[in-house]
Amino acid sequence: MQPLNFISDYYGEKYGFYFAWLVHYTGQLMLPSVIGVGILIAQVVFMIKDEIPAGEAFNTTLNIWYAIFLTFWMTWLVESWKRKESMIAHKWLMRDFADSTTEREQFEYALDVDVSTKKKWMSSVKDSYLQSIFVGIPVSLFFIALVVLVQVIQRLWKISNDEKYDVANGGSIPMYLKYLPSVFNGIGIGLFGAIYKKVAIYLADKENHRQGPDYEDSLINKIYTFQFINAYISNYIYAFWLRDFAAT
Repeated sequence: MQPLNFISDYYGEKYGFYFAWLVHYTGQLMLPSVIGVGILIAQVVFMIKDEIPAGEAFNTTLNIWYAIFLTFWMTWLVESWKRKESMIAHKWLMRDFADSTTEREQFEYALDVDVSTKKKWMSSVKDSYLQSIFVGIPVSLFFIALVVLVQVIQRLWKISNDEKYDVANGGSIPMYLKYLPSVFNGIGIGLFGAIYKKVAIYLADKENHRQGPDYEDSLINKIYTFQFINAYISNYIYAFWLRDFAAT
């Protein structure tokens, strides 16, 4: 905790929590790394010892058990971080802490005045929750649907090429067509990611959050959800639709 305390005192608790998460996550990665390397070594040994092809050597039941282990490990990672985060928040006196200095300058408000007490307070001109529900979510879903549609069209194009060149009966697809879908996929991930990042910032701005952390949470949720689908939707299409594991 000592280095984290120094970081917190110098840069602030926000950066202290960030480095605390990095330390925790990096430390927890050691266990799956060691087990993963052990499985890899075992598969290489079996491949050399039994003189079997690499495709068969690395496609064993050990992969399934490792995937099951990662499921439990991920749960442990999240729960252990919750406990550590709670402990650090208690030591840094950050439980249920609301810092007025995090109020955003871009916050749009109307100034209300109590006639009897003359007390003034700021009221948001927009409902952040309703903006998120009726604007943010539909727009985000539209871009997610667009990404899925592009991936589906790309996979249908691949299927049509396989049929055209009779790949099932030993036919061969031209080299430029064989790798073109992967090139398009890489370009599409980068392009859609860059476009949606600007859209997510625009949506978060329009939600008119008063506090900086609320604004950041909204932006992170939007970008993380989209980028996850944008980067991994092709894997799900191969696994659950095409079921072409050799192509992955």
